[in-house]
Amino acid sequence: MKFRDLPIVATTLVMACGCAAAQLAVATPPSKQSVLRLLDAMGSVKTMTQVLDQTITVQAEYFAKLRPDIPADVMADLVSEGKKEAKPQELLDLLVPVYQKHFSASEVRALLAFYQSPAGKKLASETPKIATESMQVGQQWGEQIGQRIGERIAQRAAEKGYTLGQEPARQPKQ
Repeated sequence: MKFRDLPIVATTLVMACGCAAAQLAVATPPSKQSVLRLLDAMGSVKTMTQVLDQTITVQAEYFAKLRPDIPADVMADLVSEGKKEAKPQELLDLLVPVYQKHFSASEVRALLAFYQSPAGKKLASETPKIATESMQVGQQWGEQIGQRIGERIAQRAAEKGYTLGQEPARQPKQ
C-alpha cells in the first residue's frame, strides 16, 4: 500500500465502522417490558378480550343451534368457563418475540410516543370497537361470499354434468 492510498483506506474504514454502528443500533431488539408497554398502549389487551368474548359468544350461539336440547343456564355456564380459560396475557407473552423480531428498540420507543399522543390514544380506544364491528362485517361478508361461491361452483359443476351435494351412485357388490 502506498502512502497516497492511506486517506482512501482511512475514509473507507471510518465509513465501514459508522455503518456497522448504525446497523447495530437499528438491530438492537426492544426489551420484553417495552414491547408489553407498547401492546398495552395500543389497547391490545382490551381488543383481545373483546374479540375473544365475541368469538366465544358466536361459538356458543352456534352450539345452541346445534344442540337446542342443552338448557340456557347450562350454555351460559359453558360460555363462562370458556371466557375464564381465554387469557389474553398468554397471547401477549407469545407476541413479544414477534415484535422483537420486527421492531428495534428505537422504533418501539417511537411507537410508544405515538400511542401516548392524542391520535394514538384515540386509535387505541377505538380499536376494540373497530375489531368487533369488523368481525361482524366480516362474518356477514363471509356468509354472502360463501353463498355466491357455492352457487357458482354448483352451476359450473352442473354445466359439466355433475350435481353437488349428492352422493354418487354406488356400484353393486360383486
